Amino acid sequence: MQFDDFYKTIGVFGRYQKAKYLLICLTYMFPPIMVYSWSFTAATPSFRCQIPEDGLPGMTITNDILKRYIPSESQCREYQSRISVSECQRCFQIIDGTMGACQNFIFNRTYYQSTLVEEVDISNRI
Repeated sequence: MQFDDFYKTIGVFGRYQKAKYLLICLTYMFPPIMVYSWSFTAATPSFRCQIPEDGLPGMTITNDILKRYIPSESQCREYQSRISVSECQRCFQIIDGTMGACQNFIFNRTYYQSTLVEEVDISNRI
């Protein structure tokens, strides 16, 4: 039996075949969309704690000013031993001589305007 003979037997590519073909194609399109969108929506931009000087007009935040608020390595190991030192220094700050969790964060907007990390407020869960 030739393909053309078989095609004559089953008929043309009708509405049912088109609908079935479309549904099959859609099921193969959704997984890649979900996988690749995660790369952009759940990216973690660089961030730091918001310090009291951030709201002052005309104030330029320098590294020297930021270093006053960042806990030292020994403070991180003593008070927050469950997390890494680098994570401690990004998520905790020293204000008036005491170490506390950051309440607000400043995010780098170079690559992303908004991400899932910014939308879900985890600052109160530390």
